[in-house]
Amino acid sequence: MTALPDATSCPHCGAPLSPEGRQAPPLCDACLAKMEKEVQPVFFTSRIMRDEALEIVRTWWEDPLIAGDLATKAQVTECRLNYLPFWGLAVHIAGYVMGYRIESTDSSDHKVPMVVVLNNNFVWTGAASDTGGLGIYYIRNLIGETISSGACTARVVETTVPPAEGFAEGLRALRYGMLRYSGVPNITADEVRLRHLESGLLVYPFWIVRYTYGRNHYFATVDGVTGDLVSGRAPGTLFRRIFAFFKAVTVTFLATVIGIFYLELLFNFKSLGPWCLVVIFILPFVLVLVILKLLLMVREALARSRYGAEITCGEVDGGYRSPSEDAYPRVSEIAYISIGTGFYFMVLSGFAICYGWSWKVLAMAIPALVAYIVPFLSMYNPAAGTASRRWVHEDYPLKEET
Repeated sequence: MTALPDATSCPHCGAPLSPEGRQAPPLCDACLAKMEKEVQPVFFTSRIMRDEALEIVRTWWEDPLIAGDLATKAQVTECRLNYLPFWGLAVHIAGYVMGYRIESTDSSDHKVPMVVVLNNNFVWTGAASDTGGLGIYYIRNLIGETISSGACTARVVETTVPPAEGFAEGLRALRYGMLRYSGVPNITADEVRLRHLESGLLVYPFWIVRYTYGRNHYFATVDGVTGDLVSGRAPGTLFRRIFAFFKAVTVTFLATVIGIFYLELLFNFKSLGPWCLVVIFILPFVLVLVILKLLLMVREALARSRYGAEITCGEVDGGYRSPSEDAYPRVSEIAYISIGTGFYFMVLSGFAICYGWSWKVLAMAIPALVAYIVPFLSMYNPAAGTASRRWVHEDYPLKEET
């Protein structure tokens, strides 16, 4: 996506912005002051009771990735209802996005112009306090009953993010979310107006369950309105990590044997008679698909073996979570070349040993194994996964109103 020019006018009222305020897309002082003045806290009613929250967490403990004895050995130290504040923006976005997409043909690539007109309602929410440690950055649900602030008897977390900062972040999220919503891959120009701008402080209930296992401390958070598990940390199991490692080794061995078997067929293809054409032209495609599937299994198994000491869910930092593509950042082509080259030489080494060549070929097999396995270990990156989810946070909460 190309860089966009800085805004020179307020996206709401059209008034000119000062040079300091043109780091897209803030509001003018008048609109911002009006928003801050009109902010009223809205408290959502919790529909989940304490016992229900604990049962939801215990159900999560039954995940096969989590330590099997957690349900019997975990000591719950706290199960408390907390109301967390979030800044919210509801806007009507009108405007257009111009750009192009690239279509490829056999001869060349060419640009296809695109113009998308926007006329939609959107909502954004963002944490108004430091909730990063809980892995809560926005509200996933905006439907529920509300109560007055005086009727709330649970703990209310103090708002630490100023309105100006929260609204500025929300406007940036709305802008970039709107650009992604347009579906234009290469943007050259855009013009956006925010109409019927509404702002508010949404105070939302979450059950926070803290517990210990051994000498380590863990937690889980439950949505007080919907009962969904929002985030959490739990201990993994050593047995499954070891099992995952041996699974990776076994699958790698199986893929190597398949490669050796195919080389043997190639060296003796004349004895296959009419099947030689199948071996040369058709079988390679089938084997490539099978081996790629096996290598994906290796990737997942090695990731579980390396990071499975702690299981996480939601948007908390680190740990291992169920297979998710956002935890596999885009790696360089060198990594794939290294995996392919390493696997190729492992197959050659195995083939040479099977045919009685000198065991000195292991000198080639060991570097090949290193070149094969190291890129796999670097593919799953919890930090990159978290960074990816937080980047998505800039537009994921942006949802069209119904």
